[in-house]
Amino acid sequence: MTDEPGRLSGVLKKLLLTAVSVIICLAVLGIAELFCRTFLEINLRKTSKDFMILDASGRPVANAPNSQGVSFGATVFSDSNGFRVPENYRYPRAEKAILLLGDSVTFGVGVPEEQTFAGLLRSSDGSIIVYNAAVNGFSLPDYLRTAERALSEHPEIDEVILFYCLNDFREIGQSEEKPASASGLAGVKRLIASAFAGMNEFLGPRSKLYVLITGLTTDPSRRYFEWDMSLMNAASERTAEILEPIEKINDLVKQRNGKFVVFLNPYEFQLRKEGGDFSPQDKMIEYLKAKGIQYVDTRDAFRRLPRPSSAFLFADPMHLSEAGHQVVYDQLKEFRR
Repeated sequence: MTDEPGRLSGVLKKLLLTAVSVIICLAVLGIAELFCRTFLEINLRKTSKDFMILDASGRPVANAPNSQGVSFGATVFSDSNGFRVPENYRYPRAEKAILLLGDSVTFGVGVPEEQTFAGLLRSSDGSIIVYNAAVNGFSLPDYLRTAERALSEHPEIDEVILFYCLNDFREIGQSEEKPASASGLAGVKRLIASAFAGMNEFLGPRSKLYVLITGLTTDPSRRYFEWDMSLMNAASERTAEILEPIEKINDLVKQRNGKFVVFLNPYEFQLRKEGGDFSPQDKMIEYLKAKGIQYVDTRDAFRRLPRPSSAFLFADPMHLSEAGHQVVYDQLKEFRR
């Protein structure tokens, strides 16, 4: 009986030490998170849900018209078409317009509109209208659907520029996520990958500290590039079918005697010394040449930067920083001379 109070006291001490340890850990994490938010240029991987229109399966259909939101930390605005524009923007009175097609890279996540290549193009020439019809999560079939609608509703469009991203190349209906079903060691790896993806989905939009740690330890740029390469290899025999929307957009633009060009931007990993595999772009160039479609390969322009990784958001495989948008804008300006 005399030992009972002593045991109880020991348990309480352990619980108290555990609680103090947890509080200290949470305080350290909080201070680290505050430091990241105050002093480091790290973008949360999130776009306001009410800024986008999704279908029943959760896939993006369009940007919400006349809307305001936040995308990767940057405040974003849309016009009555759902196209990204600067705040309180009014289109100039002009007879000609350019339509930009693309996904989150062209949308310009994490960068103020005026510093995106679309915004730089918009401000450089007031004699043309620039419609940035890019939507986060779009791919080739979406570009075709957007082009059909925009060209029918805006007869002033006489130039269409498609910004091709490597993750655009995938089977119709194929998810960007790795399949979850597998057995044995492969099943364990898939389970771990699925758990990591769940953490990434939850913490990526909420914690800059998490983005910093995973960016420094897991090399997301390499992972995304290798995964997108695997999609391309698996679908190599169906290249023409997968890329058919590009040919159809070209035909639509030709019917109205307009200009169509495809821009090919690199992934961050491809610009590293250990990267350098540009077979996805080379495959695209081969296809575009065969179809007689103009293209601009921006890889050399990015390579000329003193530090090519500076052209991308922190630990991001494809999304451009202000420096990267400047590179693409310079290529746009050179092409349009």
